[in-house]
Amino acid sequence: MSYSASHFFFHKSTFNKLGGYSTNPWAEDYDFILRAYKAGAKLAKHPEKLVQKYHASGRLSRVEAIYKRPAMFEAKAHYMLEYGLLKNRRGLLIAGSGPTGRQTADSFAKRGVKILGYVDNRPGPPDRKVKSWPAWGFRDLPPAEFLEKFRDALILLAIGDSEGQRAFAELLRKLGFIENSDFVRVIYNWPAASTYFD
Repeated sequence: MSYSASHFFFHKSTFNKLGGYSTNPWAEDYDFILRAYKAGAKLAKHPEKLVQKYHASGRLSRVEAIYKRPAMFEAKAHYMLEYGLLKNRRGLLIAGSGPTGRQTADSFAKRGVKILGYVDNRPGPPDRKVKSWPAWGFRDLPPAEFLEKFRDALILLAIGDSEGQRAFAELLRKLGFIENSDFVRVIYNWPAASTYFD
């Protein structure tokens, strides 16, 4: 038997194993997805549209704070800390200084995590800052010697452009950084379901 939430399907055994939904200051289904991912569940996008939904202006996801972007980033910060991703790290380097990067910084800073700064593709003066934190800009991807200075930090990819995010992740992998250990995507473009299923 399977269960369906507003945007994903999963086996009842997975739901039961993870204790079902729980009450948090963020969306219960998103909370469940983060717990399932940590437990090793394989998540992917189905190539076809399976459900047609009507998005009314008064639906909860449009009006309740727990379904808004800041709450989702609170969940990400909560679970990254709970899962120990910042253990023995001197702080965070955030790749991307747009809305996602700034929200990421806010969510971690309020939990006492040291924000080392931002890296992005906006060159500026040497003392450039974004929200009071240093910001280093490079026209292309940052050079290896720059990234090596952050080997003991957790790098969060908060890059909205999927091609830019993929290129940055590939550079980090090429330099020996390990995804979901040394760097994490806070926006993730899930692979197609065919990656996991026939």
